[in-house]
Amino acid sequence: ALNLVGSAPAPVVIHDNRAQTGAGGGIAVTGATTSVDAQNTRIYDNFATSAGGVDVRTGASFTMERVGTDCVEPLECSTISRNLLFARLEAGGHGGAISVTSGGSAAIFQTYITGNDADELGGIAYVNAASLRIEGSMLYANDAGSFGSLIDVAGGAQFVLAFSTTASN
Repeated sequence: ALNLVGSAPAPVVIHDNRAQTGAGGGIAVTGATTSVDAQNTRIYDNFATSAGGVDVRTGASFTMERVGTDCVEPLECSTISRNLLFARLEAGGHGGAISVTSGGSAAIFQTYITGNDADELGGIAYVNAASLRIEGSMLYANDAGSFGSLIDVAGGAQFVLAFSTTASN
């Protein structure tokens, strides 16, 4: 297990990373006994061929949330923003902010998800044979190309979007 614990004045920052031949530009979580819990964490400006921000697969789990009351701008204590796929510059690719596949599970609470970009499938999220819950979050200004989907759910996956706002995507 990996616990990333930040605070409003000192968040955990995962910024400007590259996964040129793989998934998970910011964080890659794989394996049935693997888990990541990110509190007051900012994952931004990362690049990958798939899953620009976070990749969760093969039974792994990922949780992200804002914790505490000391946030000046509450939505920005926990962010997944401006992640991009290298494939977006060419063709293909999925999961600008997050990709959850192959039995993985992810839960994102009170997080600002903005400016992420995938070429076709899941500018915000790609979920295939896995589960993803997004709750109490702001999904703003994400992109998936001219004919893409912002959220792509396939393969019997479960996706729940609750008490969240989507705007200008």
